[in-house]
Amino acid sequence: MIAPYPNQGRPLLCVSASLYEVDYGDADWFQVYWLDESTGEWKFFDSFLPPGNNTLHTLEPDEYYYVVVSAPCQLVIPQTGGFSMSSSEATDTTQTASAMGVDSESDGIWNCHIGYCKLISPYPKNGRSFLSRSVDVSDLSCDADWFQVYWLDESTGEWLYYFSDSASGNTLKTLEPDEYYTVIVSGPCELEMRIS
Repeated sequence: MIAPYPNQGRPLLCVSASLYEVDYGDADWFQVYWLDESTGEWKFFDSFLPPGNNTLHTLEPDEYYYVVVSAPCQLVIPQTGGFSMSSSEATDTTQTASAMGVDSESDGIWNCHIGYCKLISPYPKNGRSFLSRSVDVSDLSCDADWFQVYWLDESTGEWLYYFSDSASGNTLKTLEPDEYYTVIVSGPCELEMRIS
């Protein structure tokens, strides 16, 4: 799962938080993965490993992470109130992109500067702005050979996807505001979208 993800009940972080202090409740373990887009290096935290084996130690504001848990649980993060790692509905939508007054002028381009890597989108700090309205995936284009977009429907656990090089079989039709996606490109490019 992607975190933070306010629309799914995982609020944005306001302060740094140590991963060693996270309470993971009924789960046996949890893992966090973060891509340092300046180097292309993945860093990770695994609650099952000794601290010296982890390369990621804190959660930071303005960053996004992939989180894996052994079972549905509530991750309680000190000073933030925690966020839910289950398929529950969001209860506080005050931190969604649309509620933050995202400017539509920033729509239109996602900077995907690393090929063959899972890039969380939107991710404003890394050049992938929030969407202010829906975008038809057929209106996406880039100068790489191909690109893929994935979205997890957390209510069903089903992945929807769009492959630019596939004429049929795509299950993801639109990109929606306040949702997060995984984008993979065959080479560095700017993923452009026609906003109507």
